[in-house]
Formats: sequence, C-alpha cells, structure tokens
Amino acid sequence: MLAYEAQGPSAAPPVVLLHGWPLDRSIWSKVLAPIGSAGFQVVAVDLPGFGESPSINEAAATVEEVCYVSRRTGHRPLGGAESPRNASVGYPGTPG
Repeated sequence: MLAYEAQGPSAAPPVVLLHGWPLDRSIWSKVLAPIGSAGFQVVAVDLPGFGESPSINEAAATVEEVCYVSRRTGHRPLGGAESPRNASVGYPGTPG
C-alpha cells in the first residue's frame, strides 16, 4: 500500500498530488493546507519506491495503488497534479 497524507473535508472533491522522480510527497507540504482550506480533500501520495512507500515493479500496479488510495479516502480518482519532473502515473477511466 502506498503511503499518503490527506487534508481537507472527507466529503469534498478530491485533488490527488503526485511527485516526480526522485522526490516524495513532502514536495507538496506547503500546498496541502491551502488546497484543503479551499474546500477540497487533497491527497499527496508517495509513489512506489519513494518516501515511505514500498517498491512495485509494474506500472499497472502503480496506477491501481494510486486508485486504491483515492478509494480509501472515499473518492474515485478524477484528476490530479504532478510535479514539473513528471510522475509517470495515469488514471484508468473511473474505477469502481
């Protein structure tokens, strides 16, 4: 399971923040509270092998893990942001 930090109301629209290589979710620390205060539930994720998340060898598994974090926080993955160095994760349609 991927490590993550969530802030903001649990019923609010989600914003998922993904870091680029070789960073971790801490790059989003200054924007978590402002985004949460703006009426969103913001979730910053440590991608596999970074920060506190274990390594995963398949890209498809990485996508599923990010979707799992979104579902665990009560949302379907609808959108996200990535750092300027580009995290190589995308979202499948709208997982159930």
